[in-house]
Amino acid sequence: MSAARPSPLLRWGPRGLLGLGWGGVLWLAFRTDPTRWTARTDLDGWIETHPSLLALIWSLPALIAGLWLLRAAPVAPRPPVPRGWPGAALRGVALCGVLSLAFTAYLLLGGYGLWYTYDYTSVGTAALVAPLLGLTSLVETRPAETPGARAGWSALAGVSAVLALLVAWIQREYVNELFLRDLDWATRKALETAGWLGEDPVWTFWHFAWIGVVWGAVLGARLRPRGRRLELSLAAAGVGAAWAVPRAYAADAVIAFGALSLCALTPLAFRLGDALQTRGAAWLREDA
Repeated sequence: MSAARPSPLLRWGPRGLLGLGWGGVLWLAFRTDPTRWTARTDLDGWIETHPSLLALIWSLPALIAGLWLLRAAPVAPRPPVPRGWPGAALRGVALCGVLSLAFTAYLLLGGYGLWYTYDYTSVGTAALVAPLLGLTSLVETRPAETPGARAGWSALAGVSAVLALLVAWIQREYVNELFLRDLDWATRKALETAGWLGEDPVWTFWHFAWIGVVWGAVLGARLRPRGRRLELSLAAAGVGAAWAVPRAYAADAVIAFGALSLCALTPLAFRLGDALQTRGAAWLREDA
C-alpha cells in the first residue's frame, strides 16, 4: 500500500507560515539602501528602539511552522551520511564552491554587502567557513536514535559552526592582508581582528551566533527519520535570523541571505560531495 498523502493543510500550512515569517525578515533586512547610515528615517529609529518586538513578530510564524513540522512531518528515509573524513572534506569543498558562487551572484545582482568592510568579504568568508562546516557533517554518522541524541549532536554542530565562522572571519583578514602586504603585517592584522571581536561580545554574538541556529537545524533535520527537512531547517533559520537581523544593521542583508543559502544549498552541495567521492573511488579502482 502506498502511504497516504498528507492533507492540504499539512502541505501548505507550514509553508504559508514560513513565507510570512521570512517575508518579514527579508523586508527588514532589505528595507532601505546602504545610504541608511547617512539618510536615516523615523522607521530606522523605531527599529533601533524596538528590536525585540520586531524579532518576536517575525519569528513567531517560523517557530509555529517548525513545531508543526516536528510533530506532523511524515516518516522518510534519512539522507546518505558522509563516508569518513574524506567524504566530509569533499562535502566541505563542494559547499565552498556552491556558497561562493551564490554570494558572488548575490552581490553582482545588487545585494547589500557588509557596510564596514570590503565589498566581497562575504564571499571570502563563505569560502573559508564552508570546508569547516563540511567536516561537522560527520555528526550524521553518530548514533541518533532518540530525540535527546539528535538534539545533542545538532547543538554540537551549531556550536562548531559559530566557532568556524569566527575562525573564518579572522582567517579572511589574514589572507587578505597577506596578499596586500606581507606575512608580519597579515599576522598583526589577524590578531587585531581577533581582539576586536572580543571588545564587544554582544555585537559579536548577534553577528555570528545566527549560523549556529541555522547549521544546527540543517544537520538536525538530516538526523531525523522524517521528511520536510528543508522546511524544518528554514523554520529554525527564520527564528534565528529574525532575532539577529534587527540587531545587525550593517550585516542584516548578508545574514538573511546566508541563512537562506545554507538551508537551500547544503543538500545540493552534500550530494555533489558524495558524488565526487564515489567518482574518485571508482577512478582509483580502475587505475589499480
